[in-house]
Amino acid sequence: MEHNLQNKHITFVRRVARRMPRYLPFAVLILIFVGLALIQINRLKQIPLNEAADAFQKFKEINLLRNNAPRLPSDFIFEPSLSERPPKRRAIFTALFRANDAHHVKPNDADWFFTNVYLHAYTFLVDPVLRLKPDDDAEFVVMVTDMVPASYIRALLDFGARILKVPVIEIPGREKPGDKYQYLYTKLNMYRLDRVFNAILFVDVDLNFFKVSPVSLFRYVHPVSAVNETDHPHFFASTREWASGNGVFNTGVQLLIPSEFHYQALKQLALDPKKSKYGDQGLLNTYFHEKGPRPWLELPQIWNTNHLESRTQAEVTRGVGFHGKLWSECKLLSKDSFKALWPEYQTRMVTLRRLQMEKLAQAASCNTTIMPIVPQSCEMWMDRMVKTAADKIFLNIALVSYTESSNLKKDNQAIKSHRDFADFYAQASHFVIEESSSESLPRLARQLKKVFHLFDRYDWIWVLDDVVFKTPSTPMHLEINNLKSGGPHIHTFRDCDNKTSGSFIMNKDGQKKLEKYLNTFAPKFAEMSNEDIWKALLEEFTKFGGKRSLKVMQKSEWYEIDSNIHCQPYLNSAIYGERA
Repeated sequence: MEHNLQNKHITFVRRVARRMPRYLPFAVLILIFVGLALIQINRLKQIPLNEAADAFQKFKEINLLRNNAPRLPSDFIFEPSLSERPPKRRAIFTALFRANDAHHVKPNDADWFFTNVYLHAYTFLVDPVLRLKPDDDAEFVVMVTDMVPASYIRALLDFGARILKVPVIEIPGREKPGDKYQYLYTKLNMYRLDRVFNAILFVDVDLNFFKVSPVSLFRYVHPVSAVNETDHPHFFASTREWASGNGVFNTGVQLLIPSEFHYQALKQLALDPKKSKYGDQGLLNTYFHEKGPRPWLELPQIWNTNHLESRTQAEVTRGVGFHGKLWSECKLLSKDSFKALWPEYQTRMVTLRRLQMEKLAQAASCNTTIMPIVPQSCEMWMDRMVKTAADKIFLNIALVSYTESSNLKKDNQAIKSHRDFADFYAQASHFVIEESSSESLPRLARQLKKVFHLFDRYDWIWVLDDVVFKTPSTPMHLEINNLKSGGPHIHTFRDCDNKTSGSFIMNKDGQKKLEKYLNTFAPKFAEMSNEDIWKALLEEFTKFGGKRSLKVMQKSEWYEIDSNIHCQPYLNSAIYGERA
């Protein structure tokens, strides 16, 4: 009996041994899982119960948001997504459907729309008085299409705007490439957001609010019951058109409750050319006719003060929202409109540019379009906008100063004048290279290295010695206008003895040549003088017949140099050699 039992045990062991190779991988996996579970249990033991509960609750909330995120048409894309940043109940919308990259083409009037979209972003997200508050339960959304450059979208996202990318809506058989009404029907996409927002306030891109926020208009919203079983409840409000002939109301302001039902009905109605003159404005005037089944609600006209070329002082004073292309029509404004509106517009554009330039100075690279320099004079602005090439309108400029450590701590007149000049209209960033006792490189070597790194962010870099800028009176673009991009890479001036220069200006087109120069000579900088460095630089930029890489200008009218020094320090160290 005992012998038989022993034989059975031996037989069992032999069977297991024969089958072990087959089950070994599964056994190893089981051991791994058990080990990981034990590690995780040990970690959980170290987490306080309240923290574990909070983490679990957060996980549930994120999951709930993902599962309950409103369903959108498949070709709608929100950025940030609705799960990343849950939507508010209400939204202020504007639209930018087409824009050219300003660095590649000369912008036409429509391409200027994006500058005012940025201004809207500043108004609703940054302005200390007009920005949306948490209690408003509203957010700012820009509706765009694929025709808007990524750099413009990034700038809006930086401000905190939400982007909604939508498909273009064109009415079949009525496409008119280049026509100003071509993309206006695309605004109808916002009616499809009934699962996202309870109410939407749409403001045209050229409608500005300078002192009072339009967020209070949401108090007018109330759904109107359908008049029959085939219709749906609706709500639409706007302001009455000031001039006759363009419809009863002006769709520069639209306050609405989104509805997929009304979106489909509007698209169907748009197929009738008699029902949709003047783009979406004519279509909406027909659909929400005051004597029809879906009457519109009239808002006070002060929220959409248009036809600014004809407005009186009293009308402008009463106005809250001002509808007009201030960037291109400032000469057309009535005297009263201009006096009240242009200073407001100019001040905000400079503030907006200053915010961007401050961020640019701290960034590692530039991937957004910087706002143009807007002067106080409408005439100067219009002259510039019409006659200036696009790459001079949207300028990223940096000034680079150099000073000894002791001078930086004192009231250094030159450094102060450089800083004030850069701050004028927020026209440039200002960087100061401080001389260091531990730094053995010559001044020019450090300046050229700084220039190369700044080319990641700036189009033009002006390197200055101890020159003193005169009191600014006009924007810097007037000087830059004389310097053609795609032409000379380095510009100098005949400041001292008609030979040497108190500064040099480089444009980004010369970045590759500068990189090649630095790769060759930077290892030798410690043994070279400023004059040697400058001579080698000019030889690099002008060899192989490349004389266009250097241009010597006449004496600069923008700054002065100390005549008591007789140019000697410039020749010996600070300024960079004789005329090439």
